[in-house]
Amino acid sequence: MNQKGFINIILIIIVIALVGAGAYFVSTGQVTLPTPSPTPTSTSKPSPTFESSSTPPTTPFIVNDTYSWPIQNVCIPVSSPGDPVVIKDLRDGTYVYQRSDGSLFRGNQNSCRCLSAQTLISTPNGSKIVKDLKIGMYVYTLNRKGNKVIAPLTKTAKVSIPSDYMVSHMLLSDNRELFASNAHPTSDGRTIGELFAGDSLDGAQIIKRELVLYSDSFTYDILPAGDTGFYWANDIILKSTLSK
Repeated sequence: MNQKGFINIILIIIVIALVGAGAYFVSTGQVTLPTPSPTPTSTSKPSPTFESSSTPPTTPFIVNDTYSWPIQNVCIPVSSPGDPVVIKDLRDGTYVYQRSDGSLFRGNQNSCRCLSAQTLISTPNGSKIVKDLKIGMYVYTLNRKGNKVIAPLTKTAKVSIPSDYMVSHMLLSDNRELFASNAHPTSDGRTIGELFAGDSLDGAQIIKRELVLYSDSFTYDILPAGDTGFYWANDIILKSTLSK
């Protein structure tokens, strides 16, 4: 046998030995075959869900039929401002108000600018208590020419007020005095609340003006026919809060 043939025999023997050894170790569990890794699968992350709430909003909801609500005369006391409060202007001279308890109502702001119940109004038949005057009765007024004339009443007003309502007590230097709401207008375009001691009113000087608790349940006003709406209350010329 030549050298090349001998080498081939040796290689065959080595291969047979290796195969046999490998089979032995596998059969006896001494070799751990690699296990294939599982193919990764893509998992989508669930999107967050949001639950819709059916709870109604806490802010006041104003319906469209507020124009059909009855109109209440509104009088906000000086001693407790801000109750009720305006939350919507209806653009017709009325407003939606909210009370401190959250309830809503429709009211005007042409109220509580009036006179005390015992105010005396100058008439052709002498001074008459304002609360006793009726539409059609005659009072003195001032026309545009500055003349004092007689005219019938075209409107009267009686406004309910709260128990803590306050009015101004004003005393003039000639001893004329008046109890009226702060917002009541004078004949020269001011309001009672804008006047102070030392100011002039209807030809006299104001000695004092102070807020006092009003003891009646109503305030009153009148509107004479004519151009100005002026009349004399306790001999002091004022302007009506009422409109034609």
